[in-house]
Amino acid sequence: MEYPMAPFLTLILLTFATDHVSEITLSVQELISNVTLRAHQANLVEFNDSAVFTCSVSNGSSLSYLWTNGSDELAPAGGRVQFSSGDAVLTITNVTRYDLGPFRCRASNNFSNGTSDRAPLNISYGPSDPTMVTSRTAYVTGSNVNLSCMAESKPTATLQWFFNDRDLGFSDPDFQLQHANVNQTGYYKCLFHNTVTGRFSSNQTMIRILDPISSVAVSLVGAPAILDGPETPVIAGPPSALIGQQVTFNCSASSQPPSQYSWYHDGSLVARAWQYEAGPLTTDMSGRYICMAFNNVTGRNTSANITLTVYAPVTMAMVNTSGVLPKLSQNFSLTCDTLGSVESVLWMKNGSVIQATDRIMLSSAILTFSPVLLSDNGYYECQAYNPVSNLTSGRYALHVACDGLLSPSNFHLKFNGWSVMGNASMGNPSGLELGPLIVNRSGVCTCEAYNSVTHQSSSAEKMLKVVDHITHVQIKDPKTSAIEGLWFALRCNATGTVDHVYWMKNGEMFFPGNSSNLSVYNTTLTFNPVSEEDVGNYQCTAANAVNNMTSPTYGLQVSFGPHTPVLTGSLVAETGEDVVFNCSAVSYPLNHYNWYLNESLLATGSVFATGPLTLNMSGEYTCEAVNQVTKKNSTASASLRVVEAIKYVAIKQDSLPIQSHNFTLSCEVAGPYHSIYWTKDGFRIYSYNASANHSSHAMKNHSYTSEDMKNHSYTSEDMKNHSYTSEDMKNHSYMSYHMINDSLHFSPVTTDYEGIYRCVAENVVRPHSSPAYQLLGSTVSVLFTCSADSRPASQYQWYINMVPVVVGAGPQLTISTRQPNVLNYTCKAYNNVTQISMSQMKTLIINEAGRPSVSPGVLLVMALSALGLGMYI
Repeated sequence: MEYPMAPFLTLILLTFATDHVSEITLSVQELISNVTLRAHQANLVEFNDSAVFTCSVSNGSSLSYLWTNGSDELAPAGGRVQFSSGDAVLTITNVTRYDLGPFRCRASNNFSNGTSDRAPLNISYGPSDPTMVTSRTAYVTGSNVNLSCMAESKPTATLQWFFNDRDLGFSDPDFQLQHANVNQTGYYKCLFHNTVTGRFSSNQTMIRILDPISSVAVSLVGAPAILDGPETPVIAGPPSALIGQQVTFNCSASSQPPSQYSWYHDGSLVARAWQYEAGPLTTDMSGRYICMAFNNVTGRNTSANITLTVYAPVTMAMVNTSGVLPKLSQNFSLTCDTLGSVESVLWMKNGSVIQATDRIMLSSAILTFSPVLLSDNGYYECQAYNPVSNLTSGRYALHVACDGLLSPSNFHLKFNGWSVMGNASMGNPSGLELGPLIVNRSGVCTCEAYNSVTHQSSSAEKMLKVVDHITHVQIKDPKTSAIEGLWFALRCNATGTVDHVYWMKNGEMFFPGNSSNLSVYNTTLTFNPVSEEDVGNYQCTAANAVNNMTSPTYGLQVSFGPHTPVLTGSLVAETGEDVVFNCSAVSYPLNHYNWYLNESLLATGSVFATGPLTLNMSGEYTCEAVNQVTKKNSTASASLRVVEAIKYVAIKQDSLPIQSHNFTLSCEVAGPYHSIYWTKDGFRIYSYNASANHSSHAMKNHSYTSEDMKNHSYTSEDMKNHSYTSEDMKNHSYMSYHMINDSLHFSPVTTDYEGIYRCVAENVVRPHSSPAYQLLGSTVSVLFTCSADSRPASQYQWYINMVPVVVGAGPQLTISTRQPNVLNYTCKAYNNVTQISMSQMKTLIINEAGRPSVSPGVLLVMALSALGLGMYI
């Protein structure tokens, strides 16, 4: 006969001598056999689903359980790992890709143990951490450009390539542009889609295709450049980016000549160029980036800065209760546990955004009910954000527990009016499990409670709505371009049951403005009209009570313009010159440009060069900017005046400059001009006629250089009214020039005038300067002495190159001359009594080194009374 095994056997021992009774409890345990581990569902989605395992035995009693994931022992951790049913059930909420297992359970009692077989999980995740790889971001036309994309995903994500948000119809991870041209410059994006998780992820980079520089030429167009700048630089670049991405900063500053640029990050030099590319980014690369523009001619520098924040992507968002149960009328909190750089957290209940009230408080990642009520029951989700990524948690079902019923009740459950479960007591309340659910299983669940003591009854109803899981969300446009001033709409298409749709622009919640509105269910975003302010990256999120999903980014680019063009170029020029006009107008897409002269089409393109000008090329030049998408145009005009060119300017001298002799420089100009002025050593010479009451020296015609004027600050009134004393003249040593009929006269020339002289002829275009005339260098002073034996003493006359010298009336002549030079000097001796004269000539040569040499003299015997004539130096 077999007897049922009892878990406990109590032995009562009676001791008659003492009448003592002793009790011993004996535990009888059954040996463990056939330990089995079952996963309720093996195919799960990261962050969305929970893994539930049940460990069971065929035989065994008084069991305890130990769980392992691989070689690691499992224990409750932050509310995500939970045990129930005496530790026989393991629940891991919001699984991650690291929960793959394999899992095992070990059942044991005091006498035996057993371990289950391995139970792995198949967890689908991603796509995450998309990466685009390219050797560089700028290429010469004709190059082959190789791009490749990768992302972490299970199963492997599908891939689509886009160029400026246009689908290229290519799905391989490696993409090549062969013989690239400039029209292929733009943003290349790879978009990953995991069809199991329903998630999207993308990465993009700017690829520039540039024509090679074939030649460089420097030419002066119009008047000489005005050296100026740099103005405060303008920096273009993103304020935030994800770890691993590359960012490009561009710096520009108005400057003549163009500036040199340097980039600094937190005080350290990182680049010497107008463009700086940083990446792959790390969090250490956050901070302030300074662009300094330096003009090496003006010696000035200016700077501007931009702050970059590098974020880690949000890779986890999970609602956590820290193991606390929500009890009616007590405080209760939900916490959004996250991984990554999170700046803000958005809470939702049943797909709708939660707003803070006096009872419901939102503090960072914590949602607090003070207190929690039955009306708070529902499905809660948290969405973690930073400016460049976001992630939504799985659903958390909040059921507020009611404690302290005064008397036991019996319960009866009905679904859509049909009884589905019999009575149950308060100690073992009824529960209803439906599944697997389909959409047409929606209905009303009714719970009827009856108190057998009070003979009162009550009931409550709960509406069960079965919804399709949202598996695909995408923004669709009307297949036409968005053109400023016209109607445009975006529609959020989703697969599954959608209760609510909300929109984001550039990573932030979007709320309609004056020219935009949303349809009744927020599925359509309409711009009426659309404008360039609406340009941005849009996303829509579709939500229901079960899950939500966000669409890939839709880049809305609005075609607009052109605005009024800016036209630059010289407005007056000389015949034979080239004038270059530049035309630019703000517009998208880029404009087509036409050039007209007096309404006749000349050329196309944003730059127009006239070629060598002739007088008949004067007129009104018009630039027309045409946007071929918006079908609009805008014009700007400039009137060009062409004048006859000044072909050359030259300085001529009428004689040699001799110390203390009068000397004149003349300015010869070929071509029309309206004025001439002279400069000495780079400073302009200003004429002044002294009045009669000046000293004898000051009564000469005086000219002052601009340097004199700068140092002594004389006004024209000062010069007219002031009487100069000899002391004034000694202190200021003003030079004596005067200008008549474009000639500069020195009366006389002295060593004080040495310097570099130019004459400048001006027309309406610009001043034209002559080559430099050098009135400077070493002065050679030569003393000639002439002697003749004569009684009475002779009178002497001197000649230079057979021209009488007025100041030479004695036996000696001092000559100061410039090198190099060749002059013939003649001395003539004359006896008034004998009427005899004799002469002798010497040639004075001043070489390049400034050394004089004199040719041998010739003695002429004219009469007996003339004993001899000699000239020497």
